[in-house]
Amino acid sequence: MRAVHEEREFIDALHAAQREARNAFGDERMLIEKLLVEPRHVDVQVLADRQGNAVYVFDRDCSIQRRHQKVVEEAPAPGLDDALRRAMGEAAVRAAKAIAYEGAGTLEFLVDRHGDFYFMEMNTRLQVEHPVTELISGLDLVELQLRIASGEPLPFAQSDLSPRGHAMEVRLYAEDPYKEFLPSTGILQRFELPAPEGGRVDTGYRSGDAVSVYYDPMMAKVIAWGETRDVAVEHLCNALRQVRIAGVKHNARFLTQVLSHPAFRRAELGTHFIEEHRAGLFTPLAVPVESLLLLAAQLFLRAPDNSVASGSPWSQLQGFRISAPDVVLLRVKLGEEVHGVQLTPEDDGFRYRLGNSEGRCSLRHAGGNSYLVERDGHSQSLTAERKGDAVHVFRDGEHVELVHVRRTSTGGQGGDEHHYRAPMNGRIVSVNVKAGDSVQKGDTLLVMEAMKMEYRIRAHAEGVVASVAVTAGDLVSEGQDLVDL
Repeated sequence: MRAVHEEREFIDALHAAQREARNAFGDERMLIEKLLVEPRHVDVQVLADRQGNAVYVFDRDCSIQRRHQKVVEEAPAPGLDDALRRAMGEAAVRAAKAIAYEGAGTLEFLVDRHGDFYFMEMNTRLQVEHPVTELISGLDLVELQLRIASGEPLPFAQSDLSPRGHAMEVRLYAEDPYKEFLPSTGILQRFELPAPEGGRVDTGYRSGDAVSVYYDPMMAKVIAWGETRDVAVEHLCNALRQVRIAGVKHNARFLTQVLSHPAFRRAELGTHFIEEHRAGLFTPLAVPVESLLLLAAQLFLRAPDNSVASGSPWSQLQGFRISAPDVVLLRVKLGEEVHGVQLTPEDDGFRYRLGNSEGRCSLRHAGGNSYLVERDGHSQSLTAERKGDAVHVFRDGEHVELVHVRRTSTGGQGGDEHHYRAPMNGRIVSVNVKAGDSVQKGDTLLVMEAMKMEYRIRAHAEGVVASVAVTAGDLVSEGQDLVDL
């Protein structure tokens, strides 16, 4: 799906959508539709049997989306009056009967600011978000679908159905929300998802599995239920803050920021919610960088995981020197930056120097994977694990990795004005330039595909193509050279 706001955007958008459709479905035919500017996305669940009976099992709001893919879904859809709910439900039933539909299906509608609703499409299957309907209806939609397929009639009428409480689901994606939701691939070094109170987690992943480029980036569905919408939100937020995932980037903390946003709490929903509230949804982790670096540096100075007991003198930093303190300089990588951390033993802690700041710090083990980092009289409690030359920190669902850099490496993964590297694992769809071509800032150099989505690599500045290292169809790894200008 592509939104086209200006005529000059049409051809590129059409070709990109055709390529994705051809790759996914073997059919590149397109529909051109009117664009509703501020809509809500509301689904209606239907069940229809072979005997001609059909009912609607309430509605779901699926407005919170990125790249036209759903992120948060809830049932019933908040803020709709009874007349609108009934009109949408009855329209969904009429549509199902009109095609003599059998089984469970979903009618998708767009609802504009005036309360008018428009049919978008029917999904002739269960949706990813069907658990929220199950939780408020008490029905097992999978069982009902199988019974209908076996020829059984629906065991209830529309008047027998009534919703109970509120349910909400979030899609846990392997992606980096802070880099335009770029997909993330790798081995799940750790994968722990606690189920919300009164809810459940649906997933096919476990620790040690690989998240590959060949499938959608969704790793799990986290579903909560509560007597009210506010209670369901709290249950879901509490579960997301306890997520422990290492090995890939993910959106757990971003989801808590969406659920905690005042506009979301007021049910002011729309398909452009994320774009409209970017400033409040992409705030950095509320942990000082200094605390993270000092935590990692002190853990790196301790004995490796397979060493003798921590009580051994070989696991202690303090060496004996006659004329000078035992100063240690470590290089710690956080994100794309490498920081120098200087530590000098002092009593039961260290004097530290970080850039232009210096002071006193210490690290106390608080049991399990909990540590208390003390810096200049201030304490920070963090959950962390050391794995070889990496320290994994978990806080409010977010995962931060800090790496002990033992030697200086060259090159980066993002590229610069002259060197362009793959931002993720994926497949090259098309290469738009060749050696010797002149390009302007913003020109598309090539198109990549990963996890069912296309990404354009554009020139950051004007120049001449020096070399092209890939061809259409190539599989590339994150950080691999693509084009040099």
